This record gives sequence, structure tokens and C-alpha cells, in this order.
Amino acid sequence: MDRVVARVKALQAFVATDDGANLLAGYKRAANILKIELKKDEPAAASHAGRGEAHPAEAALAAALDAALPAAAAAVAAEEFGAAMTALAGLRAPVDRFFVDVMVN
Repeated sequence: MDRVVARVKALQAFVATDDGANLLAGYKRAANILKIELKKDEPAAASHAGRGEAHPAEAALAAALDAALPAAAAAVAAEEFGAAMTALAGLRAPVDRFFVDVMVN
């Protein structure tokens, strides 16, 4: 039960910060895009097939994910929940850039 309380307290404190706002905004944006993609008849992977090299924004997002996800996982394993959320909040800029530069309807 102490772990749950620690997670809740970390989340409450984090959401009140700029990084928390960034993490929430990025999550909401990604969730909305996924809702749109899931409603399409064509699988999302098929719509990207045969595109050739990745767009720079797509490559930047992949690199940011490669850096942030292990950092977040390590922080969670160490029960440093604020650090995990901070690592994920750093994805806001590459996620936004991806959605602006790459995503199409």
C-alpha cells in the first residue's frame, strides 16, 4: 500500500509542474491520434508501408523514445516515480514535432 501512496503523491506533485503539464498534453495528443487511427479501416502500419527513409521528426521521436523509455523504466524500478515522469515528459517536443511534421489525415 505504501508504494501506491508514494506513486499517487509523486503524480500529484508532478502534475502541478510544467513537466507534468507537458506529459499530460503529450499523452492527450497521442491518445486522440490513436483513436483516429483505430477508427480507420486500413491498419496504421499499412498506411506507412513503402515510405522509404524515416522523416527527420520520426527519427527524432524514435531516438527520444530510445533514451526516455529505459530511463523511465529504471526510475520506476527504483521507485523514483517523479524521475520516471520527468523522463517521459521530455518526450513532449519530439511528439509534438512528429504530429505536426509527419502525421496526416
